[in-house]
Amino acid sequence: MLLAGCAGSSRIDNLAAEYYNLGNSYFNQEKYSQAVTSYEKALKIDAELLKARFNLSLALIRLNRAAEAEILLQELLAEDPVNISVLEILAYNYHIQGKTDEAIELLENVLEKSPESVSARYNLGILFWEIGKKSEAAAAFTAILDYAPDDSRTLFNLGRLFFELNKAMEAVSYLEEYLQIEPTDVSACLLLAKSYYVLKRYDKALEAYDLALSFEQDLAEAWFEKAQILLTEVEDPEQGLLSLSLALEAGFEDLEAIAVLLDFTNLLERSRVTDLLEEKNLAPDFSGPDFSGE
Repeated sequence: MLLAGCAGSSRIDNLAAEYYNLGNSYFNQEKYSQAVTSYEKALKIDAELLKARFNLSLALIRLNRAAEAEILLQELLAEDPVNISVLEILAYNYHIQGKTDEAIELLENVLEKSPESVSARYNLGILFWEIGKKSEAAAAFTAILDYAPDDSRTLFNLGRLFFELNKAMEAVSYLEEYLQIEPTDVSACLLLAKSYYVLKRYDKALEAYDLALSFEQDLAEAWFEKAQILLTEVEDPEQGLLSLSLALEAGFEDLEAIAVLLDFTNLLERSRVTDLLEEKNLAPDFSGPDFSGE
């Protein structure tokens, strides 16, 4: 009887494992409904198969069935209150349900237990950022670098955050470091250029714009902002007009930015600038108010 029982148990365990592995295969193919079905079949055979319960919660989250996933995750957490993976996924599940305070509390709980958890610190930073606590977000991201100094996502986010916090010098530092790891990231190049512009390092701003344009030549915003520097700060009117022309050819039509450019009292080649804008019907109307009366 013992041998028969063991053999029967083995067959059941193997079948549960097969459904579990099939669920993982579906999950990796992003076929989440089929994954859910497979995990549920595995759990009907072996209700204690913790891996299947955990992955089932992930598949449910992917299917926007967060409330169902939360029940499973709470059950898993009740059985293992210090399971970092469950805590982090539950925090994410709270986040997508709009339960931001609960998500933050859970992630802080994770970090008390596992201060080296980069993912928990990263997600905590994202949550603080989303609710407007930018200084707290920056602190969370900065702490990551003690454990993962080359984490590119963190470096880029610190560059963005410090730019938003009007700390351009710090933004430059993190963006330069990030671009050592991801040298072809156009968005980082553009943000670096803007940061240098704030610092009045126009030569470095132009270098950053040129780097971005070397990867994508039709970046209208980059051409326009480069033109603004050349026509108002560096005093290179021919290159400035060329950059402006390229910006307009690339589809630049931000009337607010154009108005800012024209407001510069030291704008070079104003008439030629206006001519270029008029060709694209982008020149402001300076006709003034109508005094003709009724």
